[in-house]
Amino acid sequence: MTEDLAPPGVDNFGSGAVFDFNFAGDPDFNPAIQVTSGEGYGAGVHVGFVAFTGYAAGFAAGYENFVFKVKGDTGNLTAFEVKFIGNGDTSQVYDLTTYGGVTDLGNGWLQVSIPMSDFAATIAGNDGFLLGPLGGQAAPFTLLLTDIGFTGTAGGGGGGGGGGGDTGLVLNGGFDDGFTSWETFDNGGSVTIDATGGSDGGPAANLNATAPGNPTIKQTLIGAGVIGPNETFSITFDWKGTAANGGVITFQVFSEQADGGVTKSDLVQGGDAFPADWTTVGPLNFTSAGTAAEVADGLTLEISAICGGVPGCVSDLFIDNITVEIVGN
Repeated sequence: MTEDLAPPGVDNFGSGAVFDFNFAGDPDFNPAIQVTSGEGYGAGVHVGFVAFTGYAAGFAAGYENFVFKVKGDTGNLTAFEVKFIGNGDTSQVYDLTTYGGVTDLGNGWLQVSIPMSDFAATIAGNDGFLLGPLGGQAAPFTLLLTDIGFTGTAGGGGGGGGGGGDTGLVLNGGFDDGFTSWETFDNGGSVTIDATGGSDGGPAANLNATAPGNPTIKQTLIGAGVIGPNETFSITFDWKGTAANGGVITFQVFSEQADGGVTKSDLVQGGDAFPADWTTVGPLNFTSAGTAAEVADGLTLEISAICGGVPGCVSDLFIDNITVEIVGN
């Protein structure tokens, strides 16, 4: 995921659809965007698309893929429209139950990755996009969306999750949206956002342990459906902190197979040599696992601050501006 731009406008174009951008009723991904269909186009015509509007013209030009997660009734996913709009429109319709760019995440969730070349006709001028089942449906329905954005490193921006500057495949690598797109685990310590303590004066993540524990942040499914086997990646991040009496950190990257199992792990940074002031680390290179099946669910990043049983242990890590980029194979 690259840069996250909160949408200047959200529109249903008179369809009557309503949106809950903080829906927390799903056990797997929350908050998510809940789209509830409306009948603004006529009684019995149930429409449930959501349009993100008001970006700068050409905001999505240069990206490689458009990505999002979606959950809904199968019947509403067999003809699913993705349309880039404004200054000319390009619409594509996909059967998400059979499309090759879809990974089944379980519990009804699908990870979708669509090449931006599908929208080349107008993308240089488009200033928004919409998502949803094509046309009117026969019955009311709801739809869940999350982690909407773009992969690739050139220009543009995304909506609905991610952020923190140009972070390549990582979602919200600058923590500008708090821990959106990250899983957090206190594990005997604390995991918090320092709102103004980042390397650029903005937010940063803080992992702190002063007793036995390993507070951890994790991001999964990075580049799912996009990355391939034996691809080389570079990772960079800014960090600082304090370590004493056995405190250490680990920054690991895992390749993930389709069922979520780990197939390869790389320790890209570890130890107790925390810099006292903000320092940029990298680029550090690592390589994904060797077969397509072994990288079907992309990569996982896992960062931990660790203290053992030594009295007075401190592991206090601040981290910001995490990027992961494909550099070759």
